Amino acid sequence: MKKAVVLYIIPFILYIALLGVMPQMEPDETRYSLIPSAMNQTGNYVTPHIKNTIYLEKPPLAYWVTALSFRILGENDFSARLFTGLCAWGCILLTFFIGRHFRDEKTGLYAAAVLTISVLPFILGRLNILDMPLTFFLCLSIWLGYLSLTSEKKKYLYYLFYFSCALAFLTKGIIGVAFPFAILVIWLVWAGRWRQILQLISPVGILIFLVVVCPWLYLAQKENADFLWFFFVREHFLRFTTQMHGKSEPFYYFLPIIIGGTIPWSVYLIQACRLRRKAITEWLYGKDENKFLAVWFLFILIFYSVSSSKLIPYIVPVFLPVALFAGSIFRYSEE
Repeated sequence: MKKAVVLYIIPFILYIALLGVMPQMEPDETRYSLIPSAMNQTGNYVTPHIKNTIYLEKPPLAYWVTALSFRILGENDFSARLFTGLCAWGCILLTFFIGRHFRDEKTGLYAAAVLTISVLPFILGRLNILDMPLTFFLCLSIWLGYLSLTSEKKKYLYYLFYFSCALAFLTKGIIGVAFPFAILVIWLVWAGRWRQILQLISPVGILIFLVVVCPWLYLAQKENADFLWFFFVREHFLRFTTQMHGKSEPFYYFLPIIIGGTIPWSVYLIQACRLRRKAITEWLYGKDENKFLAVWFLFILIFYSVSSSKLIPYIVPVFLPVALFAGSIFRYSEE
């Protein structure tokens, strides 16, 4: 019963049943509703439009899913947010499975509970923006990549890894494929498993990625002559290296957001660490999988901290490793 409550009943209530209670917020939520609405009206699912204005800043996967939701459920606040809510629920289930794989079912439940009601994931998991769908596909990619490297004779995991990278790319661009590979390579080097780096290169996996991603890239370029430059150079490279969008913040910007974003669990986590500080520290440093979680957390944090463009929702993918660390510490403090 406890498992059903943590993984299904509470997430359904918080992230699905109550999606339509609040009206959509300006400007982001309405923007990401207007685009799929226009797609359904015009029949053009290649080039996103807002009131006849081309909007190529982001890839179209979330628009496509929301357009389908509008077709089935009608255009309303619930259907607009449904994809985000399902992705937030997916993150909770993913956290449980990772925690169970690393230790036991109770650890997975603790970690899932931490993620479910941490304040920042709770807020973002109920808004029609791209960051929670990106978090789900990105974290799924990272996890499938880890399983690919640690599970013997399961080539299909590599194929799923590349497929999930493709979905992450179609959600928010290059980081969807760059982050998983960077995190996995850094972890392999740190763990002394650098000889496995070449195992990440799968010709079939690359083909799967290209088959999923390239049709939209080709058609978008065909319809818009400057698309490739705009999408890859302006919206990726220049966004990271310049202050062109006016979203610059200090280097430490995300640290208080992470601490505040884990409320109310951060208070109990401090208490748990105080109870058995030495034992928990030895456990954290002694487990190889914790190096994986540390790289997952630190790479994303450092990447966005040095970026010239910073927004609060960017950092939400680190909340899965944070929840997994917290779940493990809560479980360990019981022993």
